[in-house]
Amino acid sequence: MPAKDRGENAAARAARPAPIPAAPAAPAIGRGTRPADRILSLQHTAGNAAVAQLHRVIHQEPSYIAKAGDRTSLTNRGDIDTEERGGKLYVRVYQTVFAPVTGGRHKDVQQRADGSIDFINQQDSAWLNMGRPWRAMHYMRTYQDQKNRKASGGNAPSDPADTSMVRTFLIPIETYRQVTENAVSEQQIGATADARNTNQSTDKAKDTDQYEVRGGWMKEVTRSAVPNSLVTYVPDGLAVQLKNHPGYGEVRPVSDLLAKLSMPDFEDFPEYRPASNRAGGLVLPLNKKGKMRDEPEQLRHIERLEKLVNDAFLESGETHRKATKDAREKLKRLAGVEQVNDRDIDWEALHQRVQRAMNYAGVPAVLAEVYNKAKDEAAQGDGGGFKVRDFTAA
Repeated sequence: MPAKDRGENAAARAARPAPIPAAPAAPAIGRGTRPADRILSLQHTAGNAAVAQLHRVIHQEPSYIAKAGDRTSLTNRGDIDTEERGGKLYVRVYQTVFAPVTGGRHKDVQQRADGSIDFINQQDSAWLNMGRPWRAMHYMRTYQDQKNRKASGGNAPSDPADTSMVRTFLIPIETYRQVTENAVSEQQIGATADARNTNQSTDKAKDTDQYEVRGGWMKEVTRSAVPNSLVTYVPDGLAVQLKNHPGYGEVRPVSDLLAKLSMPDFEDFPEYRPASNRAGGLVLPLNKKGKMRDEPEQLRHIERLEKLVNDAFLESGETHRKATKDAREKLKRLAGVEQVNDRDIDWEALHQRVQRAMNYAGVPAVLAEVYNKAKDEAAQGDGGGFKVRDFTAA
């Protein structure tokens, strides 16, 4: 089998979602009627007392071809993570902020004393991930990488006043539909009938449901944002310190979000480790441009981890072979636990931790493949079964 084919197969295997309730890693780009919603029930608690029954619902609206002037593009909508409350469906919207805003012109989302959601410095437009938080952690990494590059010794301090964080709030499913049904690509905006009130569908090959929400649609998001729904994900070491911040809503460690998405452990992201300890881990560092490593490098990384896993965890359960011992030692180093005695390691937990790192490395290629396949279908003469929405100026 050619090396490229082996790498592609490894990426596909690595990108299989782990058995944790989460929106699928790869988008299911719908063309016709949407599939049946899938419901996961969660019991929310306050202390020891249950306060509300919340249903997480995996939901999808069909993608469509956006036409504006002589250009067409695919506005791709995928499986989104929603919540059902009191019989009504809501979409959780995500935005990663560079740092919490206490003044100045940076963007932020906070919660006012009356529970309403405050869109700071983004009343007219905002970049939002609707129901798809996969990219949220990428931006946390990117922002931390930028701070590290400017800091003395390459290590930006863990400062609650300057840390990047993920803000997330709820909007009704109807608002989600209205916003996402009125989105074109950046290259088409100038040919639309109402550019100021037409949204942009962005980063399409990197994930579905990434938008710049503009004009009247941003005002509708602001108006319909559910009071007291703000959740803030922060680096794990700051969660307790920021727990009672009045403007942050419910504060959770970012590990909670990573677990929901079957992503690597927070400690495995190099940007949050000391400069001397960023290479040689389970997750590859960002490149010099602050982006994830390219597909060939990710595939090589997956293949390496896959071989170590196969040698370290034999179906027979045997652990005395030299190849098995060597593989386990290498995995311990990659996970930063080389000083821990073998008998004190939860090997199954480590196995799952490595699998999540492989999943993370493989997902970008799978997302791009799914989108490009759908885009090619949409470019066919019959539109590949996708409906067409015409935004052309009269």
